[in-house]
Amino acid sequence: MRNIAYDNFTETAVRAYAGAGARRTGDILQLLIQRPHDFVREAGITPGEREDAMGFLARAAAATVMGPFFVPGTPAPPYGADLSVGNKGERIVVHGQVRNSAGAALGPDRSLAERAIRPLRRAGPGPAGA
Repeated sequence: MRNIAYDNFTETAVRAYAGAGARRTGDILQLLIQRPHDFVREAGITPGEREDAMGFLARAAAATVMGPFFVPGTPAPPYGADLSVGNKGERIVVHGQVRNSAGAALGPDRSLAERAIRPLRRAGPGPAGA
């Protein structure tokens, strides 16, 4: 069992990811761990403030990934549906497919969106305006 304490938790976390992938990946992970830890210490963040910040960041990240108009639980429109909801203007047709980083199609389902939103549902609502 590791002896993790306030004065060594950053070093312990960095060590846990040592050798994770290419050297560049390790360098990036080290900075990604150290900078937030340094910020928390410098700002004197309390555990409650940390939890609030983590909840906010999780919601903000999902909104960034899913887009500003995504609403969890909204039924998926049928393929080819008119999304204009009666608004006037020039109509355009958009075709596309969501792919993973290897280029493989993820398919027409909403599983990607649901996987991104599921942790937020467990977290529950955040502070007003978050």
